[in-house]
Amino acid sequence: MCFNSHLLILVFWPLLVFSADRPNIVLVMCDDLGWGDVGFNGSKKIRTPHLDAMARSSLRFERFYAAAPVCSPTRGSCITGRHPFRYGIYFANTGHMKLEELTLAELLKNHGYRTGHFGKWHLGGYGTPEGPRAQGFEVNIGGYHVGHPPTYFWPYQRSNQDGEVKQQLPGLEEGQPGEYLSDRLTDEAIRFLEADDDRPWFLYFPHYAVHT
Repeated sequence: MCFNSHLLILVFWPLLVFSADRPNIVLVMCDDLGWGDVGFNGSKKIRTPHLDAMARSSLRFERFYAAAPVCSPTRGSCITGRHPFRYGIYFANTGHMKLEELTLAELLKNHGYRTGHFGKWHLGGYGTPEGPRAQGFEVNIGGYHVGHPPTYFWPYQRSNQDGEVKQQLPGLEEGQPGEYLSDRLTDEAIRFLEADDDRPWFLYFPHYAVHT
């Protein structure tokens, strides 16, 4: 098993808590970001000042178990709490997560949270771009059945020779020329956090970067 293929950041938002028993939650996952690819673990070539600042002011868990050495099984296990072979994706580009699986988003939604998914899904749902919406996420920006974006720049779509759109990241149809996917997803996530809504929130943020 791989112990360094993912960076997972779980933040119980300290300044914006809804109540003591229902804190706001941000879950960030970075596919295939190596253990040594961040400044707080000694990297000199890659500068990660914001992650370094979070590491200095946060509780760090340095011994952990990743469910798989590749991306999809690990992300699926993270939001279901189940082994990849049990929920249906035991390797990248293999299988799909069953609709009857219970996700963190579904559990939290049942407890009054609003839930948002921003970024990479790739847990099945071929032909149904709103895969996260079927698994408890009220908002889905950028998540669909493919493991990589059509392009990292707007309009985030891929067309065939006849001009027919074959792939389009959901929720990102409108944009500006030159707009970069990682920046746009971050902006959308911040907009979700700042929405005028009294409910506590769960933000799940699996960036397409670094992996794809």
